[in-house]
Amino acid sequence: MPQLGKRPKPLTKRLASGPGNIDVATVHDCFTIAEIVAYEDLGFCEQGEGGKLIEAGETYVGGKIPVNVDGG
Repeated sequence: MPQLGKRPKPLTKRLASGPGNIDVATVHDCFTIAEIVAYEDLGFCEQGEGGKLIEAGETYVGGKIPVNVDGG
């Protein structure tokens, strides 16, 4: 599958916006890794840094970019 490993530019770059313009996000988290990959693809962090974003508490209420704050 040649498309594997070819990720699009983060959505925020394609929209001429930036993660700093987003107050809260809701992403589909069918698997733990899916949510982490979504953080990276949305440009909330660099590729491979999604886990660190969580560990730093940045995706929690009060963090840099709260994600899925509805409790699931």
